[in-house]
Order: sequence, then structure tokens, then C-alpha cells
Amino acid sequence: MTNPRQQVLANVQKASLHLAAIDDPEPSPPQEESTPLQYDQTAARGLSLNEAMDWSTEYKGFLDGRLFDQGSIPQLITIEPHQHGHRPVILVHGTASSAARWADMINDLLEDTEIRQNYEFWLFSYATGNPIPYSALQLREALQQAVSQLGGVQADPALGEMTLIGHSQGGLLIKLLAIDAGDKLWDGMISRPLDSLNLSTNSKTLLQEALFPKPLPEVKSVVFISTPQHGSYIAGFSLAHLVGRMVTFPITVTEVTKAVMESDPNIRRLNMRPWRVGSVYGMSPHSSFIRSLATIPVANQITAHSIIPVLGDGPLDKQNDGVVSYKSAHVPDIDSELVVRRSGHSTQSNPITIAEVRRILLAQLHNGSRPPQTAELITRNDIMTLGGEYVPTTRTHMAAPQNDNQPTTTTPPARTGKSVRPTP
Repeated sequence: MTNPRQQVLANVQKASLHLAAIDDPEPSPPQEESTPLQYDQTAARGLSLNEAMDWSTEYKGFLDGRLFDQGSIPQLITIEPHQHGHRPVILVHGTASSAARWADMINDLLEDTEIRQNYEFWLFSYATGNPIPYSALQLREALQQAVSQLGGVQADPALGEMTLIGHSQGGLLIKLLAIDAGDKLWDGMISRPLDSLNLSTNSKTLLQEALFPKPLPEVKSVVFISTPQHGSYIAGFSLAHLVGRMVTFPITVTEVTKAVMESDPNIRRLNMRPWRVGSVYGMSPHSSFIRSLATIPVANQITAHSIIPVLGDGPLDKQNDGVVSYKSAHVPDIDSELVVRRSGHSTQSNPITIAEVRRILLAQLHNGSRPPQTAELITRNDIMTLGGEYVPTTRTHMAAPQNDNQPTTTTPPARTGKSVRPTP
């Protein structure tokens, strides 16, 4: 509107409306002295989520392992259509949960211009009572199919720069896409080699793909949030086992389990009742699966980060988040570990957790020669100012910073058991 002061007193006001796409990094201004464009989709995202989300799928998805087998409910969805050059960030929820639990994090991260211009968010859902390797295989196949449908890495190299973020059980799923297990998982659970068992070709193929995983080539980094790397003490309770027995598994899982048990008398003597292959027992600290998985590190070519909430302020080895103990969530052979104090298991909406995910995503963009496009990069010191505590880890992939605007990723000293606090 030109000359607004004069026009307001006139009988007729004239103005022009210019529309710009929110994903256009450099929209053309209508005039030289135009107000910088701003946008806020919080209300739109909230309304869309409220109308589209069936919250009953959280408990249905836990109790009915066949929920997604019908094909009527998609397992992998995106916030918006894929844009060339945008790196996928895949979010995987935890037990008896749903993709809606990521809403606050996604909303906050998309307010960052650089994240909005370089990343896009994909959400994976699964029947959370099913065996963890089976769900991880579904995740692997869903991502492979999506990349193929989008033309592959050859058509868009950004598809080969995936970041996987998993909460709780979801963290175990993404780990199975980031390790070279060899025969460690299988040997930890079954005393006979797979090839020696009298199984059908289909059964052997499923077991081979689920229990002998290799890193998915497109995955470049993983972020574990509240992940029971060594099992959840809650999953070891008798009540949890009772609930686990109520889960109905897909026919494929039931048939393969039965075939394995019938293939050898020694295996038949093992306690492999159907409920013991489900995710609840799989996350028990006594589970042979979780104990074997814990010994396998993330592949060297994939960066790994961990965010661990704890409820109290005392020594970390005595803390927990109400579901997972710090000892269980802690693994030393990763690139960074952040402890979020006074936060429960569902920490996805915690401002410190979201800030750390933002730091990791921005650090990945600027790791190397690419210069920052903004002066608002968040550093480890910023996270510690918010109240986060970094615990030293035993490896690092990211280059050391060249200035204060770069994320702090210098090689830490050997672990002492004490968390790192901001210096005065």
C-alpha cells in the first residue's frame, strides 16, 4: 500500500498483495524497501495434525502386530513433497507411541531457515509390539523403496545423506540400519548356524535380512534419544511380560518362529515361546537379543549421537528417566552424548533436546569447507548454557571448529564418569 496515511482518510484504499512460496530461499521482493518476509506455520501444522492423527493407533500399533500389514495405513510419510537437494531426516517413535510425538520438535526445527532450506522430515510408524529386528527390516525396506521411487542417489545426492533419529525402541530400530552385525546377533540367540537349519527359502531369507544387518548406504548419521541400549528395567518387570503376551504378531513372524523351533531338537528346548520374540521381552536386560546388540558398535563411517534424559541431579550411574536407566542408555563409542537433567523418558519436546538436534543437523551441514549461511549456529557452549551436560565419548567424526560460531567437537579426554558442565 502506497501512502497509507493519506489513503486511510480516502473513500477507497488501494494495495497490492504479493504471494511467495515459503520454501523459496530467495523470494523476489515486490519493492526495494519491502518488509522482509516471515512465516509461521505452527497453527497450520497443529490443525493438520489434530485432524489427521488417530491417537488410538498408539495402543493398536502395540497390541496388533498386523496393523500395518494391510497396506491401508502408510508406514513412511513426509511432512511435504521431497525437494531436490534436501537431506531426509527420518524420525522413528518408541513403544506404544506414534509419529505425532515428534510434532513439537519438527515445528521448532522448521523455524530455522537453514534447516528448512536443507532438510526435510520423514516419519516412520510401525507396530511396536513386534520383534525389533522385524520392525527394523520394515524401516530398511521403506527407506529403500522411497529412495528408489525418488530416482535414487544418482538423481539426487541428498538422498544419500540421511539422518536417522530414534526415540526409545525407535533408537534400536535405527541402530540395526547402522551396524555391520555379521553373525553376532544370530550367534547370541541361536546355537546353530542359520544354513544348517531345515528351513524354507523364504524363512531363511527373512532371518538373514533381519538378523544379519549391514549399514544402509544412504545413512550418514544416527541420533539416539532415550534409547535402552542395554535394555529397559521396566521391560524386565512381570507386568510388562504380561502385557507383552497380549500382542498379536503377523503370520510371517509366527510361522518363522515355529519353523526355527521345529528345525532342531536343541533349539526346541530353548524358551522361545511366541511372546518372548516380541519387543517387550526383546528390550529386557536379560534378553539375549539386546545383550548381543549392545556389543555391536555403530559402523565407523556413520556418525552417532546420544541424548539421554534423567529425572534427578545426582550421580549419573544412579539416574534414570522413569523407563530407561542412564547406564542402559550410555554407550561410549559414539561422537557425542548429551545428558538432559530433570527430563522424563518422553524428552522429544524438551527445549534442550530440540536444541541439540538442531546443533547436530547444522554441524553436519558445515562439516568441511562449506561456509555457514547464518551467524546463528548453535554450539555446545550454547547447549550447556541451556542446562545440558556433555559426557566425554571415545570417538569423533566431525572436524574441529575454526571459530566460535562452529559447533564445538574437539576430541574429548578419556571418560571419567563425570559430566561436563559450563565453566564460569
